[in-house]
Amino acid sequence: MFMEVSILTLAKENSRVFTSLVASFEYAICCRILSSWIEQGLIDDYEVPKTVSKELDNGEFDFDDGLLAFFDDLIAAIEQRDERRWRKISKRKKEVYSFLESKCETKRQEFTILIDSIDDSWDGTDEAVLFLRALMHACVELNANSRAARPYLFLRENMFDRVRETETEFARLETWVESLEWSNPSLLAMIEKRLNRPLNTKLPIDGTTWNHFFEKIEDEPSWKKVFSFCQTKPRDVLAYSEFAIELAQHRNNTRVKIEDLQEARRRFADNRLKDLADEYSENFPRLDYILNLFFGLGDKYTINGLVSLIAKIVADPKVGHLCPWFFDFATPERFAELLYRIGFAGLLNEGKLMSRSMGSSGSKVPEVTSSTLVCVHETFSLALGLQELVIDRLEDEFSLKQTGIITDVPGGVSFDEYVRSLDEAKHKLELVQPGDDHCEDFEEVVGEILKLCFFRWLGNPEPKCRNHSGRVIRDWLTSNIARGGFWEAMRQRYNALSVLWECKNYEKLAPSDFLQTAGYLTPELGGLGIIAFRGDRSEKKHYFEHIQRASHQKQGNCIILLVNDQDLKTFVRQSIQGRYTDNHIRAIYDEVVRHIS
Repeated sequence: MFMEVSILTLAKENSRVFTSLVASFEYAICCRILSSWIEQGLIDDYEVPKTVSKELDNGEFDFDDGLLAFFDDLIAAIEQRDERRWRKISKRKKEVYSFLESKCETKRQEFTILIDSIDDSWDGTDEAVLFLRALMHACVELNANSRAARPYLFLRENMFDRVRETETEFARLETWVESLEWSNPSLLAMIEKRLNRPLNTKLPIDGTTWNHFFEKIEDEPSWKKVFSFCQTKPRDVLAYSEFAIELAQHRNNTRVKIEDLQEARRRFADNRLKDLADEYSENFPRLDYILNLFFGLGDKYTINGLVSLIAKIVADPKVGHLCPWFFDFATPERFAELLYRIGFAGLLNEGKLMSRSMGSSGSKVPEVTSSTLVCVHETFSLALGLQELVIDRLEDEFSLKQTGIITDVPGGVSFDEYVRSLDEAKHKLELVQPGDDHCEDFEEVVGEILKLCFFRWLGNPEPKCRNHSGRVIRDWLTSNIARGGFWEAMRQRYNALSVLWECKNYEKLAPSDFLQTAGYLTPELGGLGIIAFRGDRSEKKHYFEHIQRASHQKQGNCIILLVNDQDLKTFVRQSIQGRYTDNHIRAIYDEVVRHIS
């Protein structure tokens, strides 16, 4: 029922709606714990309170369905202004809560739930922020008041910042926040453990392992330069190190030499620039376009220089269309704050350079004064080809350039045409009705989304691709041209030189659909098939059995993934907002592997 009216509107009009949403998350988390206890044999299903036993289904509990069903009941009571019914429904949460506590006393059982990868389906809307706020409050309530439930929620900084902007009780939430900060010794130890893993004789974890694999720079351990260049971020250090090791292996070097580290800098810098734009794309859509306008300029800016740059950016006609949010940051103080918050630049005051640290503790921005110097970090300076000079003024006749490092688009179209085509593809997908009468329309729109969203990794999309005999017709066949990331991993794992896409314009898949797709996957073609269909994955457990059977029949050399309308829209939305990662399809793959392994 609540989907008929904006949940955001309801929450603004009635504070009890938000309270109900928080209670629904608490209820769903508690039911998930009960379900796990039943699976592990810690309790019997007949012990569970009757008010919730029907939802557990012998230990099986769907978190999303349970959450929405409970919330629907509470919303219905609110809309009917039935206080008595609302309290009766709310009592179910208290019963589950009390049961958990009683079992915790007798069995001394504490259950930890890790909630991660929320950003995979995060669309950055106000409704999404509302749900995230409610989840955060539910985690705080359970951790504060329950001995049995210990939910831990992992958030990326961009999502955390969105909640900070809207949450009136953020101070209360922040007392429960722990920042995952890495010191140099702990980061070095993490890298060295990975380097040590394949060795029979382990090396000391004190810098010795790093120095064994990497040459020194100016008689100093090279990890100091690497960590600084990567802003001491674990994921970035791993990526940079991997690039350098790949270069050394390609050259048959026994150690990673200084030349390998230097060459890896450029590849890492380009990737890091794209990752930064991707990370904050939900907060600042098409942030990549703004960052791209720095190309070829200086790496330091006075406040006057920032004013000149802002004037040039505002004058760009595409900014108003692609980045309307920028006008909220069109003062030098606000723009400097933005660049600092996202980690693109540091602020130099009185000879001291301040750069944002990781975690919530790094959210406080240093004061921006008339003497402040905005210094672009060397990683992004390298990617954008910035010069080592201070920009104090940009002449009126000077025009900003574009590099194309970030704003990749398919060949033959302009950037505006690309965004317009993505919007049109999404609209077409919404118009196509399920059913045999519109199967070709669905195949066509899936093909458009393939061409627009996956052109970096999947080339030469061919519709109605036939084999040599003409008997086998595949809906779409694409060449896997990826260099790195998820798609290259698929090529290595399943020999996926090509990627097969089958389009099923109906909501429920049959066993024959999986059998047909698996039959199309040959050693020459590769073992990765993707079925696009119109369902809501309500039968996903049944689908996993068919995927598992197909994988076993080919000795584990094939995998079938499922994408539905929501997934296709996610691909489109991420491309519109400038996200160039393959996180969402990777999450779909990870889910399948976990269920069939």
